Amino acid sequence: MQTQTPFDTAPPDVLAPGDTLQEGFAPAGRSQDTLVEDGHAQSSHGLDDLAQVERTSAWLRLTVEHALYGWLLLVAAGLRFFTLAAQPLNNLEAANVWPAWLAAAGREAPALPAAASPLFFAVDTLLFWIAGGSDVLARSTPALAGVATILPLWWLRPWLGREVALVAALLIAIDPWLTTFSRLADGAAFSVFFALLTLSGLAMLLHLPTTASSLSRWRAVTAVAAGLLLVSGPLAWSFVVVLALFLVQFDPGLHQVREKGLGSRRDLLTFAATAILGATAWLAQPAGLGMVSTSLSVWLRSLSGGDEAVYPLSWWLLRLVVDQPMLVVFGLLGFARLWLVAVDEETLAADPLLRRRVVWRSFLTAWLLWGLLLGFLPGRNPLSLPMIGLPLLLAAADLIAIIFRRLPTGVVWRESWLLLGLVSVLLISASFWGLALVSQRQFDLVIARGMVLFLLLAALTVVLYALWADWRQAWLLVGSYGSMIFLLVALSSNWQLNHRFQFNEPDGFFAGYTDPDVRQLVENVRLLSAQRTGDAGEMPILVQMARPQGAGQVAQPDPVLGWYLRDMRNLSWVLAPGGEAQPGQQAPLVITLGEGSSDTTLAGYMGSRYRLRTYWLPSQLLPSGETPPETVSGPVARLGQAWERWLRNLMRWLLFRKLPAPPPADQVVLWVRGGE
Repeated sequence: MQTQTPFDTAPPDVLAPGDTLQEGFAPAGRSQDTLVEDGHAQSSHGLDDLAQVERTSAWLRLTVEHALYGWLLLVAAGLRFFTLAAQPLNNLEAANVWPAWLAAAGREAPALPAAASPLFFAVDTLLFWIAGGSDVLARSTPALAGVATILPLWWLRPWLGREVALVAALLIAIDPWLTTFSRLADGAAFSVFFALLTLSGLAMLLHLPTTASSLSRWRAVTAVAAGLLLVSGPLAWSFVVVLALFLVQFDPGLHQVREKGLGSRRDLLTFAATAILGATAWLAQPAGLGMVSTSLSVWLRSLSGGDEAVYPLSWWLLRLVVDQPMLVVFGLLGFARLWLVAVDEETLAADPLLRRRVVWRSFLTAWLLWGLLLGFLPGRNPLSLPMIGLPLLLAAADLIAIIFRRLPTGVVWRESWLLLGLVSVLLISASFWGLALVSQRQFDLVIARGMVLFLLLAALTVVLYALWADWRQAWLLVGSYGSMIFLLVALSSNWQLNHRFQFNEPDGFFAGYTDPDVRQLVENVRLLSAQRTGDAGEMPILVQMARPQGAGQVAQPDPVLGWYLRDMRNLSWVLAPGGEAQPGQQAPLVITLGEGSSDTTLAGYMGSRYRLRTYWLPSQLLPSGETPPETVSGPVARLGQAWERWLRNLMRWLLFRKLPAPPPADQVVLWVRGGE
């Protein structure tokens, strides 16, 4: 006996273009009986005219929708590809890219870092083999995957609704975190894209009406997406938990999976073949299969942290406040709305679409709790941020879509423009007072009171308007106005995080970042080689490796130096001073790490220093555990003392990314033998 679930129906206004009208579905206002009789459509001349009008209207509506999605794809592409190579590859990126380039060039290096993303390794190896290596090429495929992340929202329209899917696509296009991962030479962007594509495929297969041909097509798409997700990197394993939560929530007992024959031998073969071919670059790199276990090990290690737990909880909270204020405010309000809407059992039993929405909120909540768990675990890192960002984004999209859907008929704009203008003036005035406060080295109570006064006046203006008009209008106005303000803030955060890079104004997203000085180092090396040998990549050069820090560990070459010195054909790696070998074995060029430059074997060499890598996190601006004793009494005096010690520095970084002092940096020294 076939089991009927509450999710086997969909509203007729969300059928995608080209979908065939299924049994039990008909356009609003027209019954199925008037359209289908014994398998053949029966209609009068009047119904033909009405159908023609409806088809024309639907075509116009879908044309506008197509244009909006196309515009969002262009926006996403611009944010992800603009100045893609402005910032040098960091240590994580270089550890992913350098082994792929060596494999493509047929060269070797000692103790290479293990690649944790088989798919990214395979794709980059192929690209480097075809077009050579560059920062732009290394980051181009994740950027493409980041742009394509918008596409699953198109297929999720029957599930989310047209407006919600469109708003979610907009938020994904400008999201600071997703843009950062799309501009990162890593498999994280692949994981996000294939996870959302797999999720949309499961939604289409399990609970939305499909024809026989579309069912077969979506089975193949879902199997391929799931296979590529599995080999995309460590972040994929976090998404595996999310997909499991989706199945548990929407198909408990896997009744639909069994009834529709999902997970058949053909599906499993498609899944396995895709994973194997994706991990091995179409069997050209068999070592990619071993990288799958490496990605799982990296993910498991990130849960506990171990010796690599460098991101404190304060960093995770600061990233939410600094980068995602829109998701924090509208996402949490969206979750509150989803759970505060009361639904009685009788209505729930009579409306299967409402029941699907109730289960959807449970799934989003479980996803959010999973993201919170990853954030509170000691191994938290930037790759865990999408686990909390995406459910907040979907909840925020739901709330914003509702606000703008009700806005045209729920607000009397004649008086509302006056309210919005007055609130804007008050908020701008408060921002001026706030900037003046931050510019003061000592806490100025008068300026602080002025800023608070303007903020209170703005809130009081909204309350008085709500009492004079009605709370519903005030709620819609504040929601729409706030969403536009936070949208601009999200764009600003995106720009700060991805398109503005200065050594003295770090964003602190990653604990370490590569200084642009490394490019000057490489240019000088190539210039010296060209001057002395006639070939920019010919001169022999020795590069030191850092001494192993623990027992049983081996010295590894620095992946950043390895990547940027990749064109030096006569490059050799040696141990740092104190190891078994010493640098300066009559090589014309030597690069040493840090203070190892004082070794006596470098006599007769001339050196110059370059910054290689900087380590800094915004949590370093917060007060440490050992708080100095209070030297003043009273709340205002204590606030002034905190302002001078750390609060002003934190506010200056939040607003301008200014630091009280340049962050410390690891340095390397380029030594050139004299008398050449």
